[in-house]
Amino acid sequence: MSTHLNRGNEIDLGRLLTALKLRWWLLPVSVVLVLAAVLIQPQLSGSDANQGLLAVTKAFEAKIETAPLSIIGFDPGATTPFPSFDNQLAALQDPVFVEKIQGSIPSPIQVAVTRSEPKFTMIDTIDESNNRVTFLSRGTSSYVFSCVSADEQACLLGIDGYVQEVSRLRYESITTGLKTNVEFLDQLIKSAVSRLDVIASTGDSSSIAAEEAGLVDLNNKRQAVTEIIDQISGELQEVSTSTNQLVVKPKYTPTSIGFGIIFGLVIGILVALQLAFIDKRVRSERDICVLNPEVKYLGKFSLQQIEATSIPVIAAILSNIENTAVSTVRFVLVSDQLSAGIPPLFESLSRHQISCELVHVRKDMTLDELLPRSKSAIVYLASTEGDRIDQWLPTHSAFTNAGNQILGCALFDK
Repeated sequence: MSTHLNRGNEIDLGRLLTALKLRWWLLPVSVVLVLAAVLIQPQLSGSDANQGLLAVTKAFEAKIETAPLSIIGFDPGATTPFPSFDNQLAALQDPVFVEKIQGSIPSPIQVAVTRSEPKFTMIDTIDESNNRVTFLSRGTSSYVFSCVSADEQACLLGIDGYVQEVSRLRYESITTGLKTNVEFLDQLIKSAVSRLDVIASTGDSSSIAAEEAGLVDLNNKRQAVTEIIDQISGELQEVSTSTNQLVVKPKYTPTSIGFGIIFGLVIGILVALQLAFIDKRVRSERDICVLNPEVKYLGKFSLQQIEATSIPVIAAILSNIENTAVSTVRFVLVSDQLSAGIPPLFESLSRHQISCELVHVRKDMTLDELLPRSKSAIVYLASTEGDRIDQWLPTHSAFTNAGNQILGCALFDK
């Protein structure tokens, strides 16, 4: 009468079909929405408001103004700008800034700014001594400013405003990072001076010379970083510009409508299936297999016809405790839906000299309630209309860890 639930990794087509039946209304709704988009979009894109639009694109390259630091052995990449370049782009979406730019030009514009990361290239070469040398070549970042408007001059003015703001943000972030480096070098210089004073007292000339050389190197680096700060501008160098007329063709065909219907159906089915996957309610024996593949399915009964429908469940319970010492069955519930309908189940088992106990799962259950009774076993009773899988997982874990014998799980509905 019982079946091991060891099919948890299979696709439950029955469950998916049930999900589609329960959420059938998603299909027509999705079709209507997609068709509306298919029919309305060409009209909007073909309206007079969108006629004559221009797309102006300008590309700029960012200078690596900290590159000279590499001459003194200071890695330019060690300077961390603050805020980061990605956060600088986010600042360009600030409504206050956008409104400020829009207020300074005659026509409405839409500007998008993208930044590409610098590219790194491994270069393999031979030096003067015929030694093979491999080094990393670092490229520069590029910024692309794309503007759409009916007025080309408005786009050019708008892009100029965005470029100036990016330059300002770059200047502030790079100088902030360099000043942080200066502060760190000051700490290193202070530590080096202290060490030199200690070493000088020992009279060790070689150690004193090495420490003095290190101190000179730190001071040189600090001087170089300080001078670089005065040279930072954050400016971007323009590398290309283009202007294109946006061509709109307000047109739709029966083919596009057909694709809209098909696409709408697919979207509706996918949404319904996604809801089925995230639905944690217990609906079938496959839903309780996640407790443990060895938990047995004891059957299903209805509260309205419990005397007739519970017979297979009772038979499965008796079959599992036959030839064992079990004399008490503890029925575990996570909801109160079955409380009124449980007596017939108890009466049927009592005729076979099996004692019954009903355990309601609560958050404040004591250890004594979880521990197994003498000659007892556990049967889970899960409702297919209210219980959730994530309610049963901790319940099963608690009773299993307490050392209870789990006979299996039975489902019930109204």
